[in-house]
Amino acid sequence: MVSNGSQPSIMPDRDPRLRAPNGALNIIGPRVKERRIALKMRQNTFIQEIAIATKGRWAPSRVDVTRIEQAFRSVTDSELVAIAAVLRCEPNWLLIGDVPALDGLRKTVIAWQEPQTTDGEDEKRESGNGSKVVSPD
Repeated sequence: MVSNGSQPSIMPDRDPRLRAPNGALNIIGPRVKERRIALKMRQNTFIQEIAIATKGRWAPSRVDVTRIEQAFRSVTDSELVAIAAVLRCEPNWLLIGDVPALDGLRKTVIAWQEPQTTDGEDEKRESGNGSKVVSPD
């Protein structure tokens, strides 16, 4: 137990990372492998597609992919979004499995893409009540 002086803490000394009940570092690994195989995608192709989808910001090694699929490596939220985009499925499906895969019906938006410029288009912003307000030029 961790102590802050005279008062013992109720918090046990544990790994700072939350793990799955079985000790795994991620819960998406088995579904990543299942979906990749269902798409007949080899690991090398998967790695290339991730690099393309992230515009080179992430190019995992084969060891990374294997460790993710075996749940021996944790996955960031940004990596989860990129993986889902490449596997053409919802991130929620990878996480909890109850959302059917989309097979490319809708693209997953990669959160870290550069924002598009308006180049003279009307700027839109949201007002406090949720309605759209269009600013004149």
